[in-house]
Amino acid sequence: MTVAEVAIAAHLAAWGLGTVGTSIFSNYKPATPDNVLCVFGYAGSPPDRTHDTSGNAHPGIQVWIRDTSAATGRTRIESVFNLLDGSGNFTVSGVYFLELNAVQSPIPMGRDENGRTEYSLNFQTTVRR
Repeated sequence: MTVAEVAIAAHLAAWGLGTVGTSIFSNYKPATPDNVLCVFGYAGSPPDRTHDTSGNAHPGIQVWIRDTSAATGRTRIESVFNLLDGSGNFTVSGVYFLELNAVQSPIPMGRDENGRTEYSLNFQTTVRR
């Protein structure tokens, strides 16, 4: 787990999209509760390099939502998209995000084995190191 996922989870909680550890999780997809928001990290892009020094980092962030209601799940992932896409210049949990940009629109992922609807959304980020 990187600090970027933890920070984005806290940011989404601060905007009223759930509670970290109860309905929002970082790098963990629990079997319960039914309705959750999870933030995962992935490779992203290489860090900036300038004159043999490490510059800004570019971690990838995925937000994943599961909900018993397809309509509610879609509303929740759209809320994440609207909140994060094109945002930047803010600090949360000690991480300074210069920018967050959606890689694509929210993607419906179908239903899981328990009939709960799932959605996914990926972001490219720039984080000050």
